[in-house]
Amino acid sequence: MIKLEDIIIRTNKGKVILENINLFFPTGSVIWVDGSPGSGKTSLINLLGLVTPPMAGSYSFMGKNLKKLHRKEILQCHKEISIVFEKRKFIENFSVKENIIFPMIMNNDRIEEIEYALKELVPWLNLDNIIDESICSLSSSEIKTVQFARAIIARPRLLLIDNFFSNIESSLEKKMIYLTLALNKIGTTVVIVGKSPENSLIRYDLKYNITNKTINEVRNSS
Repeated sequence: MIKLEDIIIRTNKGKVILENINLFFPTGSVIWVDGSPGSGKTSLINLLGLVTPPMAGSYSFMGKNLKKLHRKEILQCHKEISIVFEKRKFIENFSVKENIIFPMIMNNDRIEEIEYALKELVPWLNLDNIIDESICSLSSSEIKTVQFARAIIARPRLLLIDNFFSNIESSLEKKMIYLTLALNKIGTTVVIVGKSPENSLIRYDLKYNITNKTINEVRNSS
């Protein structure tokens, strides 16, 4: 469960990006948030992903008000959240495999669990031939695939997808959607921000649009 109450997000210089944000995302829901370039979509992702804190208001994750948590408890919440970033964010001197499994290593998962997760994920996303390659040697399509694989391998409770579904081959996008929906079926809350996938398999529980620094629900839309 995600709950935002009276949230305000500002830049470092104090400019308001989003304000008066009150949202409730039920556990296991699929959410779409859209808005024009520069409207605050990535700022919302960074807030939900615990990358940046709000300047005002409260954020509750899985029933826990983050303001009331100790540092170790917040770190545990971090482990339950994954972000598919719009821009590449890798450990550049790591291989493809090392970047993909990094979240599981940080979670102290057992080697057996990591290897099993890789065995399931790598063939499905056609990563077999590049799994030991350097991140720096990949094509833009391969980069996107690795970004997605790294985000989902640890089966997060909250999956955030930031302006990701553009310039992706249709067959690859369909595989990513299947994997996203498989996570959703086991209880993962999915928030897609920006361009929606072309594939029609996704049925959103809630849709929102960012206008004039606030987020409004889009009702009765197809």
